Amino acid sequence: MTNALKRSLRRVSAVLAALAVAFTINGLTAAAPAAAAPDGDIGVQAATCSTGTGSNNEGGTLIRFAWAQCSDNFSGDFYQFRLVWSCSGQDYNQSSGWVPADNRKKYGFCPAGRSVDLKRAETRYVGD
Repeated sequence: MTNALKRSLRRVSAVLAALAVAFTINGLTAAAPAAAAPDGDIGVQAATCSTGTGSNNEGGTLIRFAWAQCSDNFSGDFYQFRLVWSCSGQDYNQSSGWVPADNRKKYGFCPAGRSVDLKRAETRYVGD
């Protein structure tokens, strides 16, 4: 019973930390202090993320893309992230697959002649 309660408290703490932390404004991350675990044996903070856009010139054609980069400061052991983006003229969002929040970047490309309308990183807690 005690172990089940501790696991529940850890999950609740992680969720509260995730809610307390990051929101993205134009590719810049603003973070608030994360809540500590109630029993003190874990100190997981939510992942921090950055997003941005860029472009490549491929054979005279401009290809625009969105990117996201996240880190949970624990080699991605507790959080995963994915990039969600849309391109001009599209009425739907696209998303990458989930990857560990270990400071890697994910990219999403738009068709030639289209620009990035939306870019954001989504995170999910996967640690125990």
